[in-house]
Amino acid sequence: TDTQFSLNAISRNVLDIKDFNLHIADKKLQYLLDEKTGNLKRAGLIEMSVHELEGFVKKEINNNYIYNLTYLKDHKTIKFNIIIETQAKDTGTKVKLNVALEYKPEDKTLRLITMY
Repeated sequence: TDTQFSLNAISRNVLDIKDFNLHIADKKLQYLLDEKTGNLKRAGLIEMSVHELEGFVKKEINNNYIYNLTYLKDHKTIKFNIIIETQAKDTGTKVKLNVALEYKPEDKTLRLITMY
């Protein structure tokens, strides 16, 4: 309910994101692997396939609050962030990652923008 109230602040098309698909483009995954290697490695996500990573992030979306909800007028993009938490495999310490997602209600999709 909190998520729907939040989305209502910047979109007329408010849907339950639990029913959305999560999409990580192959180019985006390659970017993350090339540029955010350290973060993904610390979080234990470095060896996940695109489908495994999509499933992991989707599960985390359903267990999180959204924040930093923004409409990017120049790109006609509604985006928000979530924080996901994992456990480092080598040290056992908690690792938090910021995940930015685009809200696309017309096709019930969340698109990964970045993760760091």
